[in-house]
Amino acid sequence: MTRRHANRFATWLNRDGYEVDTATSGEEALEKSRQREYAIYFVDLEMAEGMDGLEASGRIGCEHPKPPWSWLRRSPRWKEPLPP
Repeated sequence: MTRRHANRFATWLNRDGYEVDTATSGEEALEKSRQREYAIYFVDLEMAEGMDGLEASGRIGCEHPKPPWSWLRRSPRWKEPLPP
């Protein structure tokens, strides 16, 4: 998931009143999980760089086993440019 896609997803959740943090790599997600407790994790299985979402969720899950998870998979449509 690119930073732009992550921000769009976060905007959608913010509109419903949720506070959202984003990460575009597994390493960034792991670091953020160590700094704060989260109620749920949405993870792209095919993160753009470094550690993928599956490995990141496994590592985060070892440290934070209680929050629920939702895994996302990049759609071919996501490769299309986003409108401004």
